[in-house]
Amino acid sequence: MTNLLEYAVKNYKNVCLIPANEGLADYYRKRGFTDTRELTSIRLNQTKEIIEYLFEGCDLKEPFILVYKGE
Repeated sequence: MTNLLEYAVKNYKNVCLIPANEGLADYYRKRGFTDTRELTSIRLNQTKEIIEYLFEGCDLKEPFILVYKGE
């Protein structure tokens, strides 16, 4: 996963993640994803998979987004 994250931030201008639980959020924060924003402030494509993830696959009470700020 670390290699995938490194690839993403190297090759894409904007990278954000929606962690499924606080443990994953900590993992991502250690890799530079430090800017958190409420989901209501970022527009997402409301695909079936995203909706299922947010309501069925997420252990967090209120999902949030981590954004890679870069160096």
